[in-house]
Amino acid sequence: MISRLNAALGLAMGAALIATGAAAAEPRLKPVIEVEGSQVTLGDLFDNAGAVAGQAVIAAPPPGERITLTIARVFEMANAHGLGWRPVTSFEHVTVQRAWRYLDEDRVRNGLMGALRRAGGADRLNLVLSKEALRIKVARGALAEVHYDDVSYSADGGRFRATLVVTEAGDAARRYNLVGKAYESVEVPVLRGRLRTDDVIEERDIEWIESRVDALPRDAIRDARELVGKSLIRVVRPGKPLLPSDVGEPTIVQRGSVVAMHFMSRHMHLIASGRAQESGAMGDVIRVQNVHSRLTIDAVVTGTNRVEVHPAHMIAVQ
Repeated sequence: MISRLNAALGLAMGAALIATGAAAAEPRLKPVIEVEGSQVTLGDLFDNAGAVAGQAVIAAPPPGERITLTIARVFEMANAHGLGWRPVTSFEHVTVQRAWRYLDEDRVRNGLMGALRRAGGADRLNLVLSKEALRIKVARGALAEVHYDDVSYSADGGRFRATLVVTEAGDAARRYNLVGKAYESVEVPVLRGRLRTDDVIEERDIEWIESRVDALPRDAIRDARELVGKSLIRVVRPGKPLLPSDVGEPTIVQRGSVVAMHFMSRHMHLIASGRAQESGAMGDVIRVQNVHSRLTIDAVVTGTNRVEVHPAHMIAVQ
């Protein structure tokens, strides 16, 4: 009796498990449908699509766009491929969206600059494009091939036109018209941070920026060697191109400092102590007072706290 009861319970539990498994395997329309490929499959539309999950039923929309399918259309596609599904939802349609990402802006710019150079542009160009022109949507997870057609460039004014062609596996090529301006540019050395006047500029104080040639002062310094070892004559904002008038030789004699005065002539070389009456850089002529005679004379700065007095300068300054 007990064995018969156990057998009956076993059969009942087995039947329940089979029924549960069958229910779990029934196709269910997904509430959110997003696809990455160029085709929408039954597996994209349904959970538990089984053997026909990979069956393509409709072309996917372009990246970032969506299409709307009526429930009747979904039923028709499922039925055509033997997927046993009956609509149980009250929704009148479903939406399928294509997963997307923005095409890398640097890739757009670098490719466009190369195309413009081949069309007669300068080696270095500064592109002016709208943000919309750089917001190109491509499929997420797919490799996008890009190239440029119909490129035209006018050096007079810098105007250009180009067609960006984007090709992805399984999708038709998409074309985007780009219009803008391209200006010749150059790299120039600028100060990395704020320096005081008379600070000596070192290599670590310099960084490089790209600047439009037409926006750059004609005499702007373009060679870092013209800056290293020099000092600022006036305060210059970091990141701003420097002019020759902004820098000079560093001050190596400070006003009020004691200097060695070298009196030079063909037959004589005397050294005396003096006090600088003004600051000076290498080669500057400054006034120096002899600390013993109290006479003030002109002298040439020849080193740190060192000046030379030649016969032509040995005239007391009143």
